Amino acid sequence: MNELERTMTVKEVADALGVSRQIISEKVKELFPQIVTNGVTTHLNHIQVTKIKTTLQVNPYLPQLEKVEDDLEMLLLQKKLDLWKDRKIETLQNNLKIITEENQVLKPKAISFDVLMKTEDDMSITDAAKHFNMGQKKVFEALRQKGYLTLSSLPTQKAINANVLHLKETVCKDNKTRAQAVVKVNQLDNFYKAVK
Repeated sequence: MNELERTMTVKEVADALGVSRQIISEKVKELFPQIVTNGVTTHLNHIQVTKIKTTLQVNPYLPQLEKVEDDLEMLLLQKKLDLWKDRKIETLQNNLKIITEENQVLKPKAISFDVLMKTEDDMSITDAAKHFNMGQKKVFEALRQKGYLTLSSLPTQKAINANVLHLKETVCKDNKTRAQAVVKVNQLDNFYKAVK
């Protein structure tokens, strides 16, 4: 089938040119009234499509149309658009993956920071270990090995002098005093250096 024998329906022309079917139907009736029959699909050849497209492009109220010679060229343009969309989607999905991974890393830090900001003056060794993403067992072992913590988990004088740990005494409901090793919030750096 040669170029002149290929035809397109009014709907196909409207879709290819990006205008409504009604606009194309009106142009067909205006330019080619002899081919319009009510109740029968109107087929337009290449010359007729080109003429319709040319008259539409002259109209300043319609958007400028790209040069689309036939439905094959339109399919090629659609294929290029689909490839571009696929690449764009892939890029956005990769960006989402990176942001999600960064969020996974930053979320625990944000939670720790929130806990830190809510802490008035000091925090337990366990909370301080969590703040630095360190295991509780590892932290207690490191503090004991460096002579900062006794076997009963109380701070040594060495820890107090080095501003690594402090002794906090709390009166419980039964009026007994409970001693606990704590980390002063403003001395978290000293604690971190002692356990790393």
